[in-house]
Amino acid sequence: MVRLFLALGSSLLVVGSVSALPAQAPGSYAQVSSIDSAVGGKGLRSFAFDAKANRLYAASRLGLYWVNVADAKPIWKGPMFKMDITHIEFAPELGRVFFTSIDGVGYVSVDSLGEPKMISKILAYDMAYEPTRREVYVTSRAPRVNVYDGATGESGAVIDLPGWYGGGLEAIPGRVFLMQAKTAGLFSIDAKTHAFAPFKTSEKITTPVYLEADPAGRYLFAAYYQNIVAIDPATGKILGRARFPTTPWIAFDPATNLLLATWKDDPTPIRLAAFRMTATGLSKASELENPPAGEDGVEPTSRGFIQHGVNRLYIWSTSRE
Repeated sequence: MVRLFLALGSSLLVVGSVSALPAQAPGSYAQVSSIDSAVGGKGLRSFAFDAKANRLYAASRLGLYWVNVADAKPIWKGPMFKMDITHIEFAPELGRVFFTSIDGVGYVSVDSLGEPKMISKILAYDMAYEPTRREVYVTSRAPRVNVYDGATGESGAVIDLPGWYGGGLEAIPGRVFLMQAKTAGLFSIDAKTHAFAPFKTSEKITTPVYLEADPAGRYLFAAYYQNIVAIDPATGKILGRARFPTTPWIAFDPATNLLLATWKDDPTPIRLAAFRMTATGLSKASELENPPAGEDGVEPTSRGFIQHGVNRLYIWSTSRE
């Protein structure tokens, strides 16, 4: 995903980079394939995953592409349509990929792979999809959040922001979290009432951060300089913290309930590990062997994750627990 806001324990298990998925302990990972990180000379800039179809969607200046991550030799297909796309979100309840572009906000049905439908001409800055009410939240360079009905495409609530524009949107069932430019702290929007309020945490976190949510709504993770914190989204209580020498990138795998993180370190250039939430906080579950051309950056899928590399994206897979 586009990183709009960026933002330990001993190793218990080391998993090597291999060409085929071997027998694995539950929740462990192996790198199974890779794919170009650009199409037509244009880098892929935003990603979304469809767990039902095992399909990864990717946006670029040339349009919307897709690939089945289970293919032995994955190759990008598409584009579904040609458009300069900046950000995408997948809505599994609706079978749609929502996108922002220089032409506005729209969506395409993943079943028909037909022409996109535009729902707004707003020049969007960030976007999130909230599943319980099936609404799309969009921010722009204006001090407001525009809400759209994901099923009908109709314009809904307009939520005024007391600061400047909003960004870093991340949704869980019933709640959308965000930050405001020039205003410190986290904020949230109630999906039922569209009420906007500060989201106070039990310990200080320094914004801006990169937010990553457990889709089930149990945890909200925030990554920022030398820290990952796990937050209870209902109460704001900090449930765990892990510290790093640099700013980590994170991705949550809902199939294993593991949080993947990459970060720069010395003497190892890039480190890659999986963390698990326990009764005592964030605990390292495994440390993975970084591919020779692996870089700092991960994207969420399900039953695995995508790692950025030099001109490649590395596809990691796992056994189920």
